[in-house]
Amino acid sequence: MLRNAFAAVGLAGMLLAGPALAVEPELGAVLGTDAASIAAALKESGYDMTKFEQKAGQIEVNAVKEDRRVEMKLDAATGAVVVADSRMRRGPETRPGMDDEAIRTSLRDQGYTVEKYEREHGEIEVYATKDGARWKLKIDPRSGEILQQERR
Repeated sequence: MLRNAFAAVGLAGMLLAGPALAVEPELGAVLGTDAASIAAALKESGYDMTKFEQKAGQIEVNAVKEDRRVEMKLDAATGAVVVADSRMRRGPETRPGMDDEAIRTSLRDQGYTVEKYEREHGEIEVYATKDGARWKLKIDPRSGEILQQERR
């Protein structure tokens, strides 16, 4: 019971601090409830978000920092990390092309709302909405240009 009280106090403190503070993606850390705030919170700790997917009540996020990769699940209502799995990252140290946040910003500027963003094996796949329509996009990671659009 005392343990639960300490956990509640710790969680309350993180909620009050908000996602602006640099946080490590560990259980209970509050990163945010949308792609922009989660990416910003991770960036503060040196992580780059490579995957964002929002489902009913849950957000799935992958991020990389140097030789580490972390896969997380966040509570969609609070932005708190409920599952975190960290492991060594395979592949090159740096990823070629544009920064993921710059690509997401460009898509927002074009009127898209990103629902899922994933960079794997040198490809970027995005599921987004724009003007009430759902789209599947293939993005050139070097230029950020939309290579392929498919209305869903």
